[in-house]
Amino acid sequence: MSILEAHPADDPSALRSEDYWFADGSIILRVEATQFRVHKTLLARHSPFFHGMFSWPQPPDEPLIEGCAVVVLSGDATEDWVRLLVLLYPLRWNPTLDTVIAALRRSKKYDFSEFRKDQLKRNGPLTESSYPSLPSFLVVVLSPSQYPLHNMKFTLAAYVFVALTASAFAAPEQRSGPGKRGLCWPWFNSPLNPGLFHDGSGSVNLIYDYETYAPPSSNGDGGLAFIGMQRCMDCDSSPIADLKSRQQELGFVTLFTLNEPDGNGISPASAAQWYIEYINPLAIKKSLPAVTSSTASGQGLSWVAEMISACAGQCYYDYINLHWYGTSLAEFESYVEQAHNQFPNTQIVITEFALQNPSGGQAAQVSFFEGAFSFLDGLSYVAMYFPFVATSPNLLSENDSGAVSFVGTGSTLYNNDGSISAAGKVMLM
Repeated sequence: MSILEAHPADDPSALRSEDYWFADGSIILRVEATQFRVHKTLLARHSPFFHGMFSWPQPPDEPLIEGCAVVVLSGDATEDWVRLLVLLYPLRWNPTLDTVIAALRRSKKYDFSEFRKDQLKRNGPLTESSYPSLPSFLVVVLSPSQYPLHNMKFTLAAYVFVALTASAFAAPEQRSGPGKRGLCWPWFNSPLNPGLFHDGSGSVNLIYDYETYAPPSSNGDGGLAFIGMQRCMDCDSSPIADLKSRQQELGFVTLFTLNEPDGNGISPASAAQWYIEYINPLAIKKSLPAVTSSTASGQGLSWVAEMISACAGQCYYDYINLHWYGTSLAEFESYVEQAHNQFPNTQIVITEFALQNPSGGQAAQVSFFEGAFSFLDGLSYVAMYFPFVATSPNLLSENDSGAVSFVGTGSTLYNNDGSISAAGKVMLM
């Protein structure tokens, strides 16, 4: 996936698109060696991603080309953007299947949600769950260029389904139901394989490891969408100076920030200043720091409120990030609802949660996860959730005795032999 960044100056090697260089255009998109001069208002109208980006204040010394800022879409293909622009600036409605698929690919990535729904509606009654067992060989066997659109609804459905489920489109998005689940992956997990949870069901799509480096495992990210986390203001494992380069290298499109600052002596004002300086410039989705579920003054949700106040409207974020540990499902549900009531206009991610060392051990955690997952799957305002923790009892005991004392080992998603545990199997239900 790509990062957006301002291009430093006009590049003589760049080619201006003959079809999509509008004299009255207000933004220049650089994709590979091609520049498109298009309209901010059109992109912002269709895409919350671009709407948010264009609302950010621009540095006064930003270089311009003919009065327009340049945004580099590194990692994207010129051909895909040409096909998306064909549909955004239509001269007639007879797109090829390749055009539709390429446009859907970019619309997924940049959150052109209404545009995307319209394209799917136009090209057949398709949904992402329409063909749950579609074999991937259809990508090769079916040749879309040989058939007109009106004669190939099933072929188009097959292609769209494969496109929608490809790993290139795994950026987190608002979801309902299984599919917004992810793995909370600790640093000591190198023997384990996250790919066991990438089973084709689409229930588990995400993984984060508290750091901005790739998940330590036997199989990389296992086919899951990696989310970076700048857990510290600056530390050896994730130096703040390396944040931008690591994001570019790994291509993650969502960033979590600061692990439990409310329990680590970081004031909301300090966090706000740090966030504005280091996190705001990243044109990707991002969360406010992950806070504890403490109800003490100046902690938990009150810490978040104080940080937002300290930001004075200058912190750009997409998610509130919560941790929770407690004694019952009812208590957990109440806390999530309280967070939503306090921050009703912001999506929530929950990046750690489990019962606090229940006497029933694994069986109690399994029962809790079953109820909690069902509850979270039904909430449109919860974008992602990650139960604690995707490791094995032995690895947790050997490397984090504090977590064992606080939570126990019953919530671990792996068995000691590396297979999926009873708690982990709930993730795939």
